Amino acid sequence: GLYPFFHGKTVEAMKARPYSLNFDESTVNGDSQLDINVSYLEEDLQVKKRMFTTIALQRGTTGEEIAGQVLDALRAEGVDPRMCMSVSSDGCSAMLGAFNGAHKYL
Repeated sequence: GLYPFFHGKTVEAMKARPYSLNFDESTVNGDSQLDINVSYLEEDLQVKKRMFTTIALQRGTTGEEIAGQVLDALRAEGVDPRMCMSVSSDGCSAMLGAFNGAHKYL
């Protein structure tokens, strides 16, 4: 399919230029998953928004664990987490909590 081609282009762009992440937890068929989307500028300065990956989550996953899984996914592709310019997500405490939300660890 086309996924490997487009995913490769996305990773290539994330390695070359700053990017933004958006992630959201959802439940599909009783299983929790974290969808990670990315926005970045192409060489012609057009903004692209792409699906980066989906991670399976265990029930009761903490913000720290979510952040760790996001960082692991980036590093597995050779993407530097320090190039991430912003992170957005829904407003649940595991994502945005001031003391233990995933944003704190990213």
